[in-house]
Amino acid sequence: WDKGPGGSETTEGLRKLLQQQAAAPPSFVAVNQGDALKGLSDAVKKVEATYELPFVAHATMEPMNTTIHVRDGSIEVWSPTQGGELVQDEIAQLSGLPRNKVTVHMTLCGGSFGRRYQWDYIAEAWQVGKQVKTPVQLLWTREDDIQHDFYRQYSYHHMVGSLDANGSPIAWSHRVVSTPIRSVFDSPERLKDPRHVAAQELGGADVR
Repeated sequence: WDKGPGGSETTEGLRKLLQQQAAAPPSFVAVNQGDALKGLSDAVKKVEATYELPFVAHATMEPMNTTIHVRDGSIEVWSPTQGGELVQDEIAQLSGLPRNKVTVHMTLCGGSFGRRYQWDYIAEAWQVGKQVKTPVQLLWTREDDIQHDFYRQYSYHHMVGSLDANGSPIAWSHRVVSTPIRSVFDSPERLKDPRHVAAQELGGADVR
């Protein structure tokens, strides 16, 4: 088996890479106020910490599912999706039908957390539906759901704060390094803009 370019990836290898990047020059600076580096070097007391957030599956209460009916000249979809228009666009593109020939019913769902902005499970239902031309219900097993989930990115945070002689904070540095989630959604062209990529990598960081 050829495991591809990511075949040698390990958690430890990724951790070392993120640690190296945290010490390297930043690719994007979200907030730059005052002179934090000088404040840190002049500190009476310095507090330093690192935090890691691992890859995590959405593991929604309701696994991925969709019902679809592919007819001659039209398609109808019932799905717990977070983006009805996205599903309509994707199925129209796959089938070659105009958008107005694809009807999407957005049903209630047991948890989403962003997972249902994807349409892989809906596309799979369409692949079966176009062959049988009768209503098809797709229901992933929990094993399928975990294996094919779009995991939350691995994130590494290095924080340093400094205090003066009175115990008041005078400087704060927060470095965020992660495996960007935008690569799941965006084209290679959009990913060339570090500001765009960083937009969803700053969750939990104080960037006011």
